[in-house]
Amino acid sequence: MRKTYRSAQNSGEATDSAEISGIRISNLDSAEQATMWRTFTADFLYKHHRNSADLWDESSHICDFLIANNSNITCYFAKILRTAYITNETITLTYQEVLDGPFFLAFGPESINALLGLSFKDKPALHIRTFSGAHSSLVDALISSFTVERDGHRYINSEFEPSALTASPDLYQQARSCPSSPARLPHNLRNAPNCTKLIAQALEKTYQLKKGSLSLLARRWEEWIHACEMGTVIFVPADTTIGKFDFASQLAKIPEELKEEAIRQVLSEDEKTYVSPQEIATILTHPQRSKVFSALNAAFRTKSYNSRSEAHQYARDLYQYAYQMTLANQYHCVLMTVQTAQNTQKAQNPENTPTSPLSSLISRTIHALPASRLSRSQPMPTLNTFTQKYCAYLDTQNEKLTGFAAIHGETTEFFAEMPAVYFTNLLYTSRSTISKWRNAQNTQKQAAARELDYAVKMAANQVDRTNEVRSTIVRGIIAIILAVAGWFIDKFQFDGTNGATLSVGIAFLISVGPEIIDLIRNLMEFHRGPRTFFAQF
Repeated sequence: MRKTYRSAQNSGEATDSAEISGIRISNLDSAEQATMWRTFTADFLYKHHRNSADLWDESSHICDFLIANNSNITCYFAKILRTAYITNETITLTYQEVLDGPFFLAFGPESINALLGLSFKDKPALHIRTFSGAHSSLVDALISSFTVERDGHRYINSEFEPSALTASPDLYQQARSCPSSPARLPHNLRNAPNCTKLIAQALEKTYQLKKGSLSLLARRWEEWIHACEMGTVIFVPADTTIGKFDFASQLAKIPEELKEEAIRQVLSEDEKTYVSPQEIATILTHPQRSKVFSALNAAFRTKSYNSRSEAHQYARDLYQYAYQMTLANQYHCVLMTVQTAQNTQKAQNPENTPTSPLSSLISRTIHALPASRLSRSQPMPTLNTFTQKYCAYLDTQNEKLTGFAAIHGETTEFFAEMPAVYFTNLLYTSRSTISKWRNAQNTQKQAAARELDYAVKMAANQVDRTNEVRSTIVRGIIAIILAVAGWFIDKFQFDGTNGATLSVGIAFLISVGPEIIDLIRNLMEFHRGPRTFFAQF
């Protein structure tokens, strides 16, 4: 379902309405997925004496072991997906995020739909988009992702570095320790009955991996293709609704001060950099991400994904932000970024971004998304150094940013911990509240956010005997105080309207006093801790 929102400019005037067709989550970019997957799994596998090189080996069951025994993985993924789905019923993904994203490959379509609590009456939430008119199905997208046609034959694209490999340090090391020779595939690959297996086996041969190392990838690809054919996941071919991929325009909207920061960091690390700052700035203007990342690796002579310098990481994150904004703009989506490490989240509408130096604030500084209770013992890494700088930049602006709404930070944490059946129940029993939150505009958004906070809190309420006893004692004390007050009224026999007013007031407090106390306690809880903010779209 498409909705029209308005975004308020800093001058206070509303822009023209923009048609929003879904919500995109920058954390689900395949490279970001690989970063978070390594965070959750590297130490865990080491402690359990498991080899991460067997991650995608179906016979090893390493992937199933991780999901079953490391709840941080599911909590993180559920928190992101559910927060997005509560905000918009269409989650827009690119085919690369699904076919090469470690989280999507690990869980598969059936488990993800279960996490979202989708029932028979719900429309499919996951929409896979493509920008190429040559992709009539997810099979075409898969072939173009991992293969390239050359001299009338089809080969594995060895220049493409799959995130599925970088998600596993051991597997990545094996793949890069030997010179790769692109494996050849059948020319009519699309019509082959075992297309996914052929690609997985060709990848194993290209990177000289043991047989079966990527067998789980083949099965997951088959599952996603089947889900699209069955209609539980929607594949959307390129059509007239796709906008222009205008990377230069989105890059230009980033404040110059933040771009200059990349130059300053390069200058401060000149002993580690083998190109001039101007060349780094030129690299960042290229619209093809794989070439930019390769050029940055060469410029900083980075041999491994986990050995980037601060300047390298900042330049990469700056580019990644502009790239994600361009994708969101192309698909007419709102972009949401969950910055778990810094307890911040951003949501912004790329369509209506002002272009003046101070009003080119394509995202908003917001505090949110505390790490799940289950993952607080494990420090979360910084996901995006550029986003942190952007937050600091926005804090220095004197202009009042309008058009914000927020849901309480605890609400998002409930999404992470809530069993699927409870989330399904929330979607049904609070359907009117969720609908108001999704459709509210301007000043209505804040009121809708408070309603959503309350609905989620009630759905996540737990039975606690200690709290019940304490509440009963407090109510008893209040009842005694009110009874004594009533006795004084009778004893001194107030005349006229004063006595009647006091009697009515005492009766009212006796009846609703405990409920008032509960309401005040709930309101106090809503103001504790960080809050999850969304821009007024």
